[in-house]
Amino acid sequence: MNLLVFAPFFPPDPTGSSVFAYQQAIFLSNRGHSVLVLTNEPDSEAPTWASNPDQELHSHGIRTLRLRNWRLNLGSLSWNYRLPLSIRGMFQWSVWKHLRRHNADAVIIHSTLFDLSVAGLLWCLISRKKNVLVCHTALWHDRRSVRTLMFAFGFILLRPLCILARSEIVCVDKFTFQNAKKILGGKLSYSIVPVSVDIDSVSNGQGARVKEKYGINGSPVLLSLGHVIPLRNRINLVKSLPLLVDEFPDIEVVVVGMVKDNSALVLAEELGVTSHLKMVGAVPHSEIGDFLDLADVEAHDLNGLGLGITSVEAIAAGTVIVAWVDPDNYPTMRRNEALFTGFINDGEASTIAAAITRIVSDFEGRETARNFQRDVLREVFSAEAVNNQYLELLQTRS
Repeated sequence: MNLLVFAPFFPPDPTGSSVFAYQQAIFLSNRGHSVLVLTNEPDSEAPTWASNPDQELHSHGIRTLRLRNWRLNLGSLSWNYRLPLSIRGMFQWSVWKHLRRHNADAVIIHSTLFDLSVAGLLWCLISRKKNVLVCHTALWHDRRSVRTLMFAFGFILLRPLCILARSEIVCVDKFTFQNAKKILGGKLSYSIVPVSVDIDSVSNGQGARVKEKYGINGSPVLLSLGHVIPLRNRINLVKSLPLLVDEFPDIEVVVVGMVKDNSALVLAEELGVTSHLKMVGAVPHSEIGDFLDLADVEAHDLNGLGLGITSVEAIAAGTVIVAWVDPDNYPTMRRNEALFTGFINDGEASTIAAAITRIVSDFEGRETARNFQRDVLREVFSAEAVNNQYLELLQTRS
């Protein structure tokens, strides 16, 4: 198939949807499909990428069109993210000429909140292309006024566009599914397909490199990957820290990612555990494997929202994670309550601390959890398992 991908975020942008869209494009090309990616020019403030992503894609036979765009930081309204506004580049006649020439059989549109996503839906409506809209995050905000505007945007603009374009809605977990169905309505077809990960991209890390570079000296090392935002604010992790410090006085919690919500830092100060936190900030994706190699355990998905791409990367690297995962979050994911898996059923401090303590202190328990999580990775989150579901959706859309 000729496939067209609309991706508002793309490497070197340091977001989960960016990494997933990039790895998905490579997978689909390697499967023999012709892939064209329409995305934005890189953010000038993004961390460096190990290699030029466009050159890497070109080596796989993938073409990339980059749009001129403005990056807007709306402060707390955008959780301090620099959001791309692509309308500036959409008026390039050459872009639409390339899209017509590519003559896509099907279209994948990543994200829902950006003008490039809306442009993708309009393109599919006008050209009558079968398409999949990927809801990477819910249209949700911790501020009620912004949440209301997001709902209005989804209900008034996205909903009719998706219906007219006959979009298949793909949600990465149960939370985004419930949110999307509430806003976009019941006339559309929905699927829950999680994010996938390229195992090789985080394998063979060398922890010594980041240990020295960032001055990480604690033991054990509790890694917490991913940007600190209200949906993954680390509050539950910090609440468990006094219990962990009692058990491991030299424990160091290394938080890798941009801090968009500092409520956990305020709580850490109140609990007297700030000295056990090291806030590294955003790092090049090439260093993620090094941090995972250094870590004794990883924990950041502790709000009951499922597993983000960074949790899946940790499992792929062989690092055992602790995560709050509801049993029905992923339809194809099996659970075994008789085993210690590292997956917990609530975000209580005692539950989190007990799971982390067992992983660090109990070799047999740690290996049981590691083996179970790797099985789940292969069955649910592997590039093969995930992208085969996308291909099936695209090939069966009428």
